Amino acid sequence: MFFLAEGIAVSSETGVDSFAQLPDFVKSNPGKVSFGTLGDQSVQQLMVGWLTQI
Repeated sequence: MFFLAEGIAVSSETGVDSFAQLPDFVKSNPGKVSFGTLGDQSVQQLMVGWLTQI
């Protein structure tokens, strides 16, 4: 049995104060944002795919 916590961590230096601001920040800073997931078809990977469509 295991416990998996999911979340998004953003540095306070970015000025992003809400999840709604995150897509605009990523689009205006190409190549400066990184992410990690549990692999193909994981909830995290699907969320990243969804975010790229916004």
